[in-house]
Amino acid sequence: MRKICIAVYDEAVDYVKALTNFISDNKSVGADVAGFCQEDELLNCCREKPPDILLLGTRIKRDMNIVKPPEVIWLSDTAADDYGDYPVLKKYQPADDLIRQVMELYDPGGGALKKDDEAASRLISVYSPGQTDIQTPVAVTLSVCLGEEGNTLYVNFRENAGFLKIFREEYSRDLSDLIFLTGRKNTSFGPLLQSMVYREQQLQYLPPFMNPVDISGFTKEEWINFIVNIKSKSGFRNIVADISAANPAFYGILKESESIISLCGTSSYASAQRSHFEKNLKIRNLDYLGEKIKWTAAREIPGLFAGEDLISSWFWGDMGDLIREKIL
Repeated sequence: MRKICIAVYDEAVDYVKALTNFISDNKSVGADVAGFCQEDELLNCCREKPPDILLLGTRIKRDMNIVKPPEVIWLSDTAADDYGDYPVLKKYQPADDLIRQVMELYDPGGGALKKDDEAASRLISVYSPGQTDIQTPVAVTLSVCLGEEGNTLYVNFRENAGFLKIFREEYSRDLSDLIFLTGRKNTSFGPLLQSMVYREQQLQYLPPFMNPVDISGFTKEEWINFIVNIKSKSGFRNIVADISAANPAFYGILKESESIISLCGTSSYASAQRSHFEKNLKIRNLDYLGEKIKWTAAREIPGLFAGEDLISSWFWGDMGDLIREKIL
């Protein structure tokens, strides 16, 4: 999946510099960007390599037909001007809000976000009936390992995901925003998703729920709609879902999964938790899901959350060995 290419044109040098720096530096945008303050330079760029999105803060003096990328968006500080059929966004607003609105408007038409192949993404769920501490490290490390073979996205659907410890990152938007916007009409899912993907080393992931109550704020139907969209329209080869039974669509996610990695301890109590989970599947006539489940012993790994670079320590340490030996 190639990056979206964005061009920004405005006569205000400071504005162009600030916006292009934001897009370039922000990991959640995932786009190549070029800024222009001279009309001739912009037109030359559009002729040689047309951008996917053109943000215009200053009117072009020549015929607009000269510049025809898939999406032209005007940035305006006044509502008085006439921009014809082109969409208009407020020029001076927080940059992350502006880019989110840009990505909602963008429709790649099968270009920028085209899938690596025509098949839907493979959904792999990771779940522990006992909510063991290693569930998220397993899911993250599995995502990194799968990412070496094909484009992979990690999504944490659990409450209190603990990402501030893992990624040392705070987010202006989270998964609740994406699920909410997915249900809106005229929203292009692929670009919207891409605008929220963060990258940490070899890992690509979405910001989790910051408020755990938001998980139950969506209906089962809204959840399933999101899962179907992320499988069919994300463009990723693999989606690794780090899930919790607190999710209203928990069993629906399991049914949509091609495989389920279930982590279980070795104690008698852990065995009882596994039996309880399997009994619930049978009660719901979902015992056929047992064919998808790969039970994996969740052994304790010392120092799992010690140190600063957790992703590297998991991938290259005992956690990585567990994934490669027992799961892959």
